[in-house]
Amino acid sequence: VSDTPAEHSAVEDPLANKPLWKLVVTVGLQALAFTLAGWGLWVFSGRPRADFLSFAAWEIGYGLALALALIILSFALSKAFPEYAEKLVREQARRYPFLKNRISISAILFISICAGLGEEALFRGGLQVLFSDYAPVPLAVALASALFAAIHLAKPLNTALIFVIGA
Repeated sequence: VSDTPAEHSAVEDPLANKPLWKLVVTVGLQALAFTLAGWGLWVFSGRPRADFLSFAAWEIGYGLALALALIILSFALSKAFPEYAEKLVREQARRYPFLKNRISISAILFISICAGLGEEALFRGGLQVLFSDYAPVPLAVALASALFAAIHLAKPLNTALIFVIGA
């Protein structure tokens, strides 16, 4: 992967010069659209509207524990395979030039939470649930994870990793 300035200027990212507040609003609106689409699929599948979102303490604790486990696993893998981790970081920087700008921790948290909640609502709460009405659950998980990986438009190895994370 070459990091010459000429290559970066050849692909202009429309977000590269966008003010941070516009980026945050865009991500928030995308999360809202994904959540509404997931909720719509949930309702379309015949499930009660009120059951789409739960605030049960055990579920929140389970989600936080899983998130922590994935963070630890990601950290361990980045230490075990530093060359690949560096390559992933460089690829992200090349594909998303807007990331070169300094972003506050509050913006990073907001963007991360919005992306996570919106994607979960659409792919788990909507698509996976709907697929499970017509196919065995393992196949429904695989189909939703494949679509999740596909929308990220990554290179094949990264797509495989995104699929595994999605599953």
